[in-house]
Amino acid sequence: MFVRELEDFDRVLREGVSGITNVDMTNEAWGQASLSVSLGGLGCRGAGEVALPACVSSLGSTGSLVEAILSKPKLAESGELASAVEEWGRRCEYPVPTDFSQKSWDVPLMRAKREGLLREADQVARARLLAAAHKESGAWLNAIPVPSLGTQLDPEVFRVSCAIRIGARVCEPHTCRCGRGMDERGLHGLSCKYSAGRHPRHAALNDVVKRALQRAGLPSVLEPPGLDRGDGSRPDGITVFPFSKGKSLVWDCTCVDTSAETHLAKAATEAGSIANGAEDRKRSKYSGLSATYRFEPLRRPGCM
Repeated sequence: MFVRELEDFDRVLREGVSGITNVDMTNEAWGQASLSVSLGGLGCRGAGEVALPACVSSLGSTGSLVEAILSKPKLAESGELASAVEEWGRRCEYPVPTDFSQKSWDVPLMRAKREGLLREADQVARARLLAAAHKESGAWLNAIPVPSLGTQLDPEVFRVSCAIRIGARVCEPHTCRCGRGMDERGLHGLSCKYSAGRHPRHAALNDVVKRALQRAGLPSVLEPPGLDRGDGSRPDGITVFPFSKGKSLVWDCTCVDTSAETHLAKAATEAGSIANGAEDRKRSKYSGLSATYRFEPLRRPGCM
């Protein structure tokens, strides 16, 4: 019932999201985009997918009240709830929830859908799906866009971010200046040594940290002189005044690329493994500073 109406609504929704993000929503891209942000999507839930858990939740939680008010029809005897629960069971293999909150019935369906995407994914897509669902990976989608706080993305950054997250088309296939091929997903540009975006990403991350510390009343200095390890390497910043326990905060940022060839095999197995490895290397690199300063490595995944 109302299947066609739901399909029409979802078609309009898909076209609207495509227009707003300026991203070509293919079936594969829309499959991920319609997942919740916490599971690696854009949070653009389709009405057709939400309809069943909403129906079960509504029938189960209000059935007794409706029966008490109307006396007839008896919802428990009509079989509507049992039929809806049976349909839910056909869509996923998770245990039937014990309560009737919509979330309890909706989340298992989304997880089953994501597992299906993972089973059909190649190595690159699997690494992307795992990274996109990692904790805090989608925080930028939940941030309130406030220009004065630097949380509002410009249209092109928003387009590329959405496209990379869901594996959609980013650019026309071409040959990079380094001689490597760049496919339509544009992932090679995240790690290419000639990419113009690598250093700006690093600088932007340091700028965010510096401004946040400034707002907290802790002025800081970037590229602090005097903290050279002897090999020309020095951390990205230090607070002028003590941050905790009488020690100044020293930080060093790194931007890692989930989809780089050297990382891909591990990234397709364990979410966050590349970023965690980069953090461990930073701690080891600046281990000599820990006695005098509080050192914190900051890592920003180059994808998702």
